Amino acid sequence: MRIAHVTSHFLPDVIGGVENYVYHLSKEFIKHGHDVTIYTSRPRRAMPISKKFDGISVIRLPTLFQLYNTPILPSLFFELIKEDIDVIHAHLPHPMVYDMAAFSCQLKRTPLIVTVHNLEVGGTSLNKMFSKLYSNSLLHFTLRSAKKIITTTQQYIETADILKRLRSKIIVIPVGVDLTYLKIKYDKEKLRNELSLSDKFVILFVSKLTRSHRYKGLIYLLKALAEMKTEFPELQLFVIGKGELRPYYEELTRKLHIEDIVTFTGFVKRNTLLKYYTLADLLVLPSITKLEGFGMVALEALAFETPVVSTNIAGVSEVLTKEKCGIVIESKNSSALAKAIQTFLFNRELAKNMGKKGRKIIARKYNWANISRRMLNEYQTLI
Repeated sequence: MRIAHVTSHFLPDVIGGVENYVYHLSKEFIKHGHDVTIYTSRPRRAMPISKKFDGISVIRLPTLFQLYNTPILPSLFFELIKEDIDVIHAHLPHPMVYDMAAFSCQLKRTPLIVTVHNLEVGGTSLNKMFSKLYSNSLLHFTLRSAKKIITTTQQYIETADILKRLRSKIIVIPVGVDLTYLKIKYDKEKLRNELSLSDKFVILFVSKLTRSHRYKGLIYLLKALAEMKTEFPELQLFVIGKGELRPYYEELTRKLHIEDIVTFTGFVKRNTLLKYYTLADLLVLPSITKLEGFGMVALEALAFETPVVSTNIAGVSEVLTKEKCGIVIESKNSSALAKAIQTFLFNRELAKNMGKKGRKIIARKYNWANISRRMLNEYQTLI
């Protein structure tokens, strides 16, 4: 098959859930002998329009302008209609980009599949007003045009009105984890000793520290630690990620008098992140809005037997509840978060068992090899 992925951004310039989702699907499709091309924006003029990225063909198109962090790519329509493509797979949430894919599919009668990673909009009231107008026009057209719509959890269908009306064409296929993670064997105790963490209860928070990622809810985790610090001095939080709000969060730790138990690592390379997953006792995903589509870092942590605390906002909460490999709490509640963390502090055996369950379920259900096969089956039914 000749498969085209359409996404607003792609690696290595933007690293996030959608970008990794497209990357891993593409790599698996290529393993199966399919021809894959990714169409995306070109953030810098110096970048070549067409170039391979880790063996994947990537067409980077010039951005006319940016509208609320969304690149406007008028040339995308013309690029897609001139190519002989069997299936076009577009990835929400950014508007305009996947609408161009829908228009080209209508013209050439090419099957369109859409993965809805997110429909929530943050930012200013003007941004939200624009989004509402868009949802009632172009978004409606695009979703109606799609032969199939993919969501990563059942929960997302139930909370998005526009998706409830399109249930008949929706397929739930979760995100996955790189199977190579299951083969990596780091020595947990050795890693902890190297960082003088042998007597600590280590918590991870992994996210960009940008304004657009405030929805990750870091402030509630910091407040939870402030509630617990006096009674539990063994706590140690590593905040992994970079962004313009890092000074703000660092100042908040000082105001809460927890700067001695919080370490901001900045951006870390993939191998280093995997070591943090290994040495940690717990990963926390305290998301506060549905801008958190799934929460792929939670699955990655589970692959290393690290249990997870998540709010009921994140899509991964469905996995944690069903598979009993973590604790789910209500959002924007630092006291509830503190209580969940204490559950693992008091019961290390529970944490260990949940971590083992998580690793097993990742191996069985949430790996890219299985997920790509399911996706290819959906493609085949459309051709």
